[in-house]
Amino acid sequence: MEFYISKVANILLEPLYILSFFLLILVFLLLFTNLKKVIIFFAKFLLILFLFFGYTPFSSFLLSKIEDFIKPSRYPIQQLTGIIVLGGSFGLELESKERNEILLNDSAERLTKALEIYKKNPKVLILFSGYSNKLKPTSWNESDIAKKFFFRSRN
Repeated sequence: MEFYISKVANILLEPLYILSFFLLILVFLLLFTNLKKVIIFFAKFLLILFLFFGYTPFSSFLLSKIEDFIKPSRYPIQQLTGIIVLGGSFGLELESKERNEILLNDSAERLTKALEIYKKNPKVLILFSGYSNKLKPTSWNESDIAKKFFFRSRN
């Protein structure tokens, strides 16, 4: 049940969705007035907003600025006792299962960095946080793939 609530909450709390929903309501309400120019303006603004945030690298640019702001840990790797690895590093779960191999996407550095730390400090515990972003998974989930990845790579 929590999975469904998180999906709905994501839609309701995402700023771009909130702004888009507000503009859609505004355009719909303006349809009952004689303000055709205002309707056209807001409709075009909504389209430009969608295209700008949906099809440009602007969101990646903002994310890279946030990542640059966060500084690396100042503790040596030998002092670490655990690592939390976020999910989202695997792509095409169905193909992974069909081919019986691990397919990584552009977020694979999460896994490779954890593996690099593990090679330097084998006592470190790795906690993988991920399962599946699908309501009804039809193949391996992320935790199964991560288990296969880490157990195959630890030697």
